[in-house]
Amino acid sequence: TPTDPITKKEIDKIHHFFEKELKPLHKALEQTPVTTLVGSSGSFRTLVSLILGILHNTKRSAHKSKSYHIAIEDYILICRLLIQSTSAERKTMKGMDPMRVELMVLAVIFIRYIILRYNIQSIIQSNYAIKEGALWTIINENS
Repeated sequence: TPTDPITKKEIDKIHHFFEKELKPLHKALEQTPVTTLVGSSGSFRTLVSLILGILHNTKRSAHKSKSYHIAIEDYILICRLLIQSTSAERKTMKGMDPMRVELMVLAVIFIRYIILRYNIQSIIQSNYAIKEGALWTIINENS
């Protein structure tokens, strides 16, 4: 468990872990580069809720579209805020899912790693989860 707030040394250790453990991803993205990161479910949904709540002073329910484009600048601001925050501070953030208080710091560190490592230019949060995509595939294969 990282300290509260997380330290630069801990973040560096996490980045080293990603470099070592994600070698298959590195190889795949060298062969087929991408510029857009698409995220779904919990952490990305919470990320959008934080952006809307803190930066835009609105609620998630105002944005019921199938996806939400996350501006890189908004992501960077929320990422910095989360990394510098304590667990107690995150609990009070407008848009924070209580179940994500402990996970969001690691989630934004991972997202930041992906953005920087692969030169990601845009981020999209999908309201559809992976399980819905898998179910759609199964249904269409059996039709």
